Amino acid sequence: MQQPHFFTVDLTVRVADLNYGNHLGYNGLVSLLHHARLEYFKHFGIDELDVNGATAYIKQLNVDYQGEAFLHDVLHFNYRVSETTRAVCTFEALITKNDDNAPVAHAFETMILLDNQTKKVVKNATGFAKLIEYGGK
Repeated sequence: MQQPHFFTVDLTVRVADLNYGNHLGYNGLVSLLHHARLEYFKHFGIDELDVNGATAYIKQLNVDYQGEAFLHDVLHFNYRVSETTRAVCTFEALITKNDDNAPVAHAFETMILLDNQTKKVVKNATGFAKLIEYGGK
């Protein structure tokens, strides 16, 4: 099976994203990941608050920090679906910066869908089908 293509969202590091070391802090990166994921979903017409009657929640977030980012750096969030099961969908984000694409981080966000009425976990494949099928067009 061929790996899905990455979809890229670009965001700029803001002053609120910096930590006491004057570089991108972990809390800033998590906020930017959320923003980039929302843009990624939006491009495919997906609202994480209503994915076919369910809400998407982060179950697990893993981040491997690979380099620093600073104020006004342009971060490239390269997203794709890396794994799906009946109950979860894991998104991979390769984060690089500026024109040289220097590595910043490699993240995996595992999400579940909860039915808005019953609050029970639902199958995710239909809700994220557009993302799973993305072919780089």
